[in-house]
Amino acid sequence: MPLALYAGWTELARSHAERARRVAVALFTAGLYFGIGAWSPLEVVLFPQSSVERLADAIPGLLLQGLLWVLPPALVAALVWWIYTKIPLTPLTLVVGYLIGMPFALVFGIVTMGTLAGTAVAHGLSVVTPRARTAIGALVVALALVATFGVPLLVLGPGGGAPPRGGAP
Repeated sequence: MPLALYAGWTELARSHAERARRVAVALFTAGLYFGIGAWSPLEVVLFPQSSVERLADAIPGLLLQGLLWVLPPALVAALVWWIYTKIPLTPLTLVVGYLIGMPFALVFGIVTMGTLAGTAVAHGLSVVTPRARTAIGALVVALALVATFGVPLLVLGPGGGAPPRGGAP
């Protein structure tokens, strides 16, 4: 999600005027919202779990998947991007922006993804070359992987916090 928000919002912000930018970003986010949810009807059609499962059974998934996976990081990203319009964009503020969400990765990973996306959008709008924007996208992917896999491994250890096998209770 952070890479999709970064890529879409940055491109739209670069190519639209202020008022049109807001509409374009909102429509893009709505597209992500329903795009993520579109898997539910497709799953019912392509991989039905029972012979009585209907397409209407997938409507909650269509509407709620985006509510879980798109809306929270998009709202956090919008807030972080807005904050960057109020403070100077320096290497220090970028490092803080990219890393501030990492402590939330274990419990509120969606917040982490939003801080990554919002910081990346602000950063992406400050660079000129496509190569630099690609590097920012690679950084977003790397940090999202660290947040998803590295932080839990670091905090919980290789067993994920589970007691060792074969030991006494």
